[in-house]
Amino acid sequence: MNKWINVLVSTLTVISLVLVLVDYILTLTETRQFLVYLFDLIVVFILAWDFSNRITASSHKTSYILKHWYEFPAMIPLILYGFFDTSTVLGLVLHNLRFIAFFRLIRLYNLLSLTKGSGFIVLAGFSIFTVLFGAIGMYLVEPGNPNANIQNLDDAFWWAVSTVSTVGYGDVYPVTSEGRIIATLTMFAGIGILGTFISTIGARLISEKLKQEAPTVVDDTKRVIKSHIDRIEQLDHNEFDLLIQMMREIYSKKKN
Repeated sequence: MNKWINVLVSTLTVISLVLVLVDYILTLTETRQFLVYLFDLIVVFILAWDFSNRITASSHKTSYILKHWYEFPAMIPLILYGFFDTSTVLGLVLHNLRFIAFFRLIRLYNLLSLTKGSGFIVLAGFSIFTVLFGAIGMYLVEPGNPNANIQNLDDAFWWAVSTVSTVGYGDVYPVTSEGRIIATLTMFAGIGILGTFISTIGARLISEKLKQEAPTVVDDTKRVIKSHIDRIEQLDHNEFDLLIQMMREIYSKKKN
């Protein structure tokens, strides 16, 4: 049950962070903005419920709260930032504090680390975030340049996917200094992701192969026991005592 709760919280967290960026970048209609705020509010309630359950289950509640302090700013609903007047400097600053929601990434990482097979999940999550932030970053810095060929969000995501996958078609590319810095970071991240994926797959295949081929001590002991039983009439007293001892060891390991 906890596994599925972790998956639910992780999925909702990712979607909520994407919506934070969408709300910042795009001009939404009142209806769509309301839906974004409503969804974020639901996510906040679920995060608060999850946090409350973990505090209740903890034997050291105060230390647990202090250790996970970052979850409090992460649970501020996005709708609160929408009430600030962006015509003033203070209001604009407070309005842009919505990015505090990205503290949810820390909790997301912890959830992924607790999930079985987390190596692949963390790698997939890192790949998604690399594409997401590479595309968003490129979209923010490139379109204002008259020579830019990345003019919209579609071009930015196409560039990010082709770069992270190390394909790099070259049909769209950054022309600004900021865009090239983002591109450099995205390229290195893509190489790291691909190398880690290949090494992880290779290590797992080798491990599975060794498990299949390498006999365990228990298997060897069972073969010896079987051979002794097949010729039990021919065993002397010492060999019979050894057989009984080996059988007891196998039995005790099974019980433990």
